[in-house]
Amino acid sequence: AFDEEKGNAFGGSYSMNGMTVSVDSKLEALEAAEKADRSNTISGSYAVAGFTAGASYNSIVDGNQWGINAGYSADGMSIAFDTDEASQWTATASYAFNDAASVEAGVNYTEDAFVGVSFKF
Repeated sequence: AFDEEKGNAFGGSYSMNGMTVSVDSKLEALEAAEKADRSNTISGSYAVAGFTAGASYNSIVDGNQWGINAGYSADGMSIAFDTDEASQWTATASYAFNDAASVEAGVNYTEDAFVGVSFKF
């Protein structure tokens, strides 16, 4: 993608046997005008038997270059956790009672927390 202010972004991904690798590169218009470095990210994930794990790395040296995540889901229940170099973590859990009702809860590094219930009619 390109814009009239010389910003641009491109990327791609490849998936095989539960593993995905992605590469993205972007330069925002303001960053182009300021001759800032391009943001390049490589990420990978693997999923098997309800478990998922992933990691990413970004080329911009800003104290938040890498991130990791993991999760598990089975029988309507799921849990997930992610964190990054800046210790900005999030944990969530959900459970689907049936096709019409589910509950989700989460907490993060700033001690924000939530619980929600969803109904389908």
